[in-house]
Amino acid sequence: MAYQVVNVDVDRLAPNTALGIDFTFNNLGVFKSIYDTNKQALANLKTLLLTRKGERYGLPEFGTDLLYIIFQPNVDDIKDNIKDIILGPIGTWLPYIEIDEIDVKTLKDDPRLIHTIEVTISFTVLKTADSGKIRLFAKENGILEVK
Repeated sequence: MAYQVVNVDVDRLAPNTALGIDFTFNNLGVFKSIYDTNKQALANLKTLLLTRKGERYGLPEFGTDLLYIIFQPNVDDIKDNIKDIILGPIGTWLPYIEIDEIDVKTLKDDPRLIHTIEVTISFTVLKTADSGKIRLFAKENGILEVK
């Protein structure tokens, strides 16, 4: 079976054309459609960050190792490791997203973050020049909160 990759000019699509799906469900229990380029870029970024490498069938290199490292012991070089783990896959899989800043806070930075790591990713969607932020909180109970 052959596949063909086609570039789509999203500016020329009809206003009611869905660009992708969101994480949230509608009242019927199916994923909501996304009609906005910036919201779709944010959903794609979340999907990439929360997918472990090897987890996606047919694309074993898709994803990051973020979920493996973020719950590891808080060593001195964890900040640099987290930044490297995030930047590589985004450059490969989401080249239309430019990372402006990755801020990693640990107990050394904020005494309130006992057994918690906070990662804030500031980014810009290149085509639209829209910017956004994602915050990840790795908590002591093993839950990763994404805001």
